[in-house]
Amino acid sequence: MTANVENKLSALVARVGRVRFWLVALSVLKVAALSLVFVSVYVGIYAWLDHRFHFGEYSRIIAFVLLVGGVVFLLYRLVRQLCGHISYSSAANYIESKENFDQQLVTAIETGLSIFGGISGASCSAG
Repeated sequence: MTANVENKLSALVARVGRVRFWLVALSVLKVAALSLVFVSVYVGIYAWLDHRFHFGEYSRIIAFVLLVGGVVFLLYRLVRQLCGHISYSSAANYIESKENFDQQLVTAIETGLSIFGGISGASCSAG
């Protein structure tokens, strides 16, 4: 009987792992789309302003600093989103928010992970 329970737990952990993979992939794609929009708008505004006002050396340095700052901010958002979806427990909580299992799924995942050696991945404590 315990072999049957362990098989069910391993299948459950595998399914939650697939949900976790897609949550991480969606987070990365969301930040990539934001990055593309940011760079496109930045280049458009920069080209228009440079054409109108003929930027000097200091203005171009300020514009470059703004570009680097925007990219760093978007990378920060990527890390924050990945930290939210990186653990199996977070993926199980996401599934629980969509389908109500009375926290049984989260408990089963945490139990399954403790049985299978804690494969929950890295956790982020920032924020």
